[in-house]
Formats: sequence, C-alpha cells, structure tokens
Amino acid sequence: MVSNRILRFFAIDGAGNKEVAKSVNLVIDYPITVATPDNYGTINCPATAISGETAACTLTPNAGYQISSVSGCGTGTLNGTTYTTGAITEACTVTANFSLINYTVSFESNGGSSVISQSVTYNSNATTPNAPARTGYTFAGWYTDTALTSAFAFTTAVTGGTTLYAKWTTNSYAVSFNSNGGSSISNQSVAYNTVATAPTSPTRTGYTFGGWYTDTVLTSAFAFTTAVTGDTTLYAKWTTNSYTVSFNSNGGSLISNQSVAYNTIATAPTAPTRIGYIFAGWYTDTALTSAFAFTTPVTADTTLYAKWTADSVIPVKGDMNADSSVTVADALIALKIAVGLITQTPDYLQQGDVGPMRNNAPTADGKIDISDAVVILQRAVGLTSW
Repeated sequence: MVSNRILRFFAIDGAGNKEVAKSVNLVIDYPITVATPDNYGTINCPATAISGETAACTLTPNAGYQISSVSGCGTGTLNGTTYTTGAITEACTVTANFSLINYTVSFESNGGSSVISQSVTYNSNATTPNAPARTGYTFAGWYTDTALTSAFAFTTAVTGGTTLYAKWTTNSYAVSFNSNGGSSISNQSVAYNTVATAPTSPTRTGYTFGGWYTDTVLTSAFAFTTAVTGDTTLYAKWTTNSYTVSFNSNGGSLISNQSVAYNTIATAPTAPTRIGYIFAGWYTDTALTSAFAFTTPVTADTTLYAKWTADSVIPVKGDMNADSSVTVADALIALKIAVGLITQTPDYLQQGDVGPMRNNAPTADGKIDISDAVVILQRAVGLTSW
C-alpha cells in the first residue's frame, strides 16, 4: 500500500562532484465525496483524507427516517450515526441510504379487553381498532395521557412511539320495584358495582310487608348490600294479616275469639245461651242496630255483640245450660263454676244457687259451690225434687 511519495534529489558542486542524496516525504491527500441517492438524510465527511488513514463521517437522517445502509471508502464500520471509513488509498465516495421509521402504537385498555399493538410508518395514521369491552362500562375513546384529558384522533400523524389509554364511563342500571299490589316505589338508577338504597317499605291494606325478592316466586331475598351489575327488578313479598273477631255475649255463655285472615270470613259460632233469654243474632255495635252477616269479609279487628230477647218461659232452677231440663250436664257446669273453671255470671248464679236444701226446697246462699253441684246432680238423677 502506498501511503506517500518520496522525492530524491542530488546536489553537484562546481567541480562536478555529486553530494549526498536528499529525500523529502510528500504527503498525499485523497478527496472524499458523499452520495445520498434518496435524499432522506445527509452525510458530513472530511473533504480529504491522508493516504492510508481513515475518516469519520456523521450521518443525519431526516425526521422520521433511519440509516438503512452506508458504504464506501474501504470497508468501514457504523456506530450509531458515525461511519468510520477503511484506510483511504484513493479518492472515494461514501454512500448512505435512509428509510422511514416504523413506530409502535400500543393500546392500554385500562381493565378492558386486550387490543393488539400496531406498527405505523412515520407520519402516517394508525388504524382505529375495534373498541375494547369491559363489563359494567361503556368505552369512551382513546387518550394520549394517563389522566385521560387529551383525546386522540386517528387522523393524527404518528411521529414517534405512542401509547394510547382507554377511557371508560361507568354504566348505570335501573333497579325497579314491583310492589305486587302495594304502594308505588320509585325506580333507582344505580352505578355498576355499587349498591341500591333500601326504599321506604311499601304499604298494602290487610298485609304486612315481607321484604324484596329477585324472583317472581319470592324465594330469593335481596340484600341491599349486594352490588348491582345489571338492570334489576325486585318483587315485594307480603304476608296476609290476621284479625281477631271477638264475641261479647252480653251476659250469655262464653264464645271463643276467632283469628281470621284479611278479607276472608269468620265462622258463625254455636249460638250462646242465656237463661231467660232467646239469642237474636250478632251485631257490630253496642246499640245492637247493625246486624252482622258471616258472609262479610273481615278487614280489621272486630267485636260482635249478642242481642237477646226475653224468653216467656220461666226457667227451671238448676237448668244451667238453658235446655229446659236439669241433667248431669247442668251439675257438671255448676261443679266447674265451683272450682273456678267457668266464670260465674248472674244468670248462672240465678239458676245454680240451689243449695243447701232446707225443708226439701233449694235455699240460695249467694254463691255457687260444691253443695249446689251436688243438689243439681241429685235432682238430675231423681234423688230429690222441687
């Protein structure tokens, strides 16, 4: 390899003698030229290089371009944007080619379904992808910042690596209340995965509210701590009220109360008895002006009052059950009164206070006791009479 040229010359004196030869090193510079066929960048090289040495060239791609190849001036090496030539031995040209950069557009769906990244050439547009999906949310567009304040338009030229962030709006769902015959309850709009507010209980005449259920057959109770994740209809459950029908026999025999479900009917009881009177029906008022029909639906607690008419037949002493005869059953009633199993009434006292017997006649002592029950039993079995 020739790196320079040596020039030799001799000096001759006046006598024609040749002196010692002199040598001079001549340094040769070779010109370096550059070429960028596609004009998408520039090369900056030294104008010349000393023969046998290397030269460092700087390559500058245009915006959006990258170095795709570089060669010339020997076998050089590229490190970043610096191309170092091989040893230069002649005039040479460094040639570089540039190509567009492809940038990655990534999609962060923020909890939604995955969206595939795109490779987009510099200064061109990304393709709008299918919207991601997310349960309980509605997709609201792509944004360039994590705070979701700058919306991205897909008409925007891509000039670098880009990450886009999905924005979501929370869905709201309707919680409807079917009160099943009760008072109306307003619907609620509830954000996804939050809870509805328990409303004021509905009302329904004759019924007691038994809670809200998610099914029409009322088997699955709803808890208002349950997160709402879709439109929901709740159904009111009711239990039928029961009302007490009481019987005031107005001096007659005791009649047991009845518990009657709302809007159903009471059962007509066996007529009470009262010594010296004939039962004349049940009435809803103490003045005994409004007769009660047992076909009337019961809608509230009710007291019925017995009406009586005087019996023209004189009652028999000892006839405790007003059947116009003295039997063992009458003695049993007197015994129950005596031991406190039956309450003594004025009618019972009038009929049952027959002992002790004096001169074969009943003698009242102001109370019904064991002696009265014994006397009535004797009369019933024929051991005594009056």
